[in-house]
Amino acid sequence: MKKMFILLLMFCIGFSVFSQSESDFTYIEENGTITIIGYTGEEKNIVIPGRIRNVLVTTIGACVFSNNQLTRVIIPDSVTSIGMGAFCNNQLTGITIGNSVTYIGEEAFADNKLTSITIPNSVIWIGDDAFASNRLTNVTIPNSVTYIGNGAFDQNVVITRR
Repeated sequence: MKKMFILLLMFCIGFSVFSQSESDFTYIEENGTITIIGYTGEEKNIVIPGRIRNVLVTTIGACVFSNNQLTRVIIPDSVTSIGMGAFCNNQLTGITIGNSVTYIGEEAFADNKLTSITIPNSVIWIGDDAFASNRLTNVTIPNSVTYIGNGAFDQNVVITRR
């Protein structure tokens, strides 16, 4: 009985942390890849799927997750582009950006509560105001980044830049 309770508890905890399904996302399939264009789920800690219907998710569209009170986001390695304002105006305290992202759009993560970020080595472009109006004190930017837009880190308290 005790083992059954523990298993049930673990099962429930696992689903309460990351319980979105493919049906929580609106998307467009073009040229063998998927662009997420909407989120209808209620979960605040989300893991974006690397595949939907066995097709790679490569793009997160503009403003898809904005104004949803999200607190944590994990972006898979399949994603290469994060659209303008994709995650702006949330309550994000943590993000994991996949190792294939090359483009982070304007205001993509603006107006959140991020305190630290590590940009992956794959990123080339960081758009205007991409991380503006957060609580950043530590930012790690790799040498792969060739463009940092105006105000990309404005209205933060960046203490360390690596």
